[in-house]
Amino acid sequence: MPSKPYKPVLLERLKNQEYSINYLTEVFQNETQEAFLVALRNVIDARARQSLETTCWTKRYAETQP
Repeated sequence: MPSKPYKPVLLERLKNQEYSINYLTEVFQNETQEAFLVALRNVIDARARQSLETTCWTKRYAETQP
């Protein structure tokens, strides 16, 4: 069975605030500065996607209301 690509799964998990905090803490304590910046970018991407999804859902919901 083929495995799922890692990045979409990671970004989905990073939408959870507690997971994001633990992820950043782990990378900060155990990896390089470059790795931390990549991790931070991943968290920002996940949060931006979450915000966009919420905005789109809210807009669609509002359009269906009288």
